Amino acid sequence: MADTNWNTTVSVPKFNPSLGTLTSATFTLGGTTTGSFLLLNFSGSQPVHVNSATVTTTLTLTDPNNNVIVVTTPMATLGNVDIPPNTTGMPITVPEPSGSDSDSATVTAPGQLALFIGGGNIVLPITAAAVTTSNSTGGFPVIGSATTAGASWEVVYTYTPLEVPEPLGLSLLGAGLLGLGVLRLRRKG
Repeated sequence: MADTNWNTTVSVPKFNPSLGTLTSATFTLGGTTTGSFLLLNFSGSQPVHVNSATVTTTLTLTDPNNNVIVVTTPMATLGNVDIPPNTTGMPITVPEPSGSDSDSATVTAPGQLALFIGGGNIVLPITAAAVTTSNSTGGFPVIGSATTAGASWEVVYTYTPLEVPEPLGLSLLGAGLLGLGVLRLRRKG
């Protein structure tokens, strides 16, 4: 979890081509967001009712060429809070809502799959951008927020395994044993 908005990178192991032919890569991006709200009412006599205050964070995982791989949008919502009048110097303390979301996407295009084949790791950019919206009635409210977001990711490679040829030594051994068997039959016969 880090204060939003942020940009970072993740390191993902590449697919080892000695295992076979890569046919797809499925990426799962999970995200969590929290909102810390500051609620003030500048009205001298009228209370404010906060119907909702929502933090929506967009987490985006891209490839090194800046093509979007997968996006997820966790939301944290605060609702039904009354702010008494004259709280200009005393903000209302409310619980920090949090929310999570997870989405997956599968890459199958040969050009994009080629980025994930080879030795070592591939570095992928990931960003988090938060937006806060609110809906209230009455008074003169000020609704501020501080937001955080965190991400988790997983990649699953699907591939066609290489056919493993039968070792030459076993073939020769089998042929030799067959030959000995035929010789033995001729001697008995």
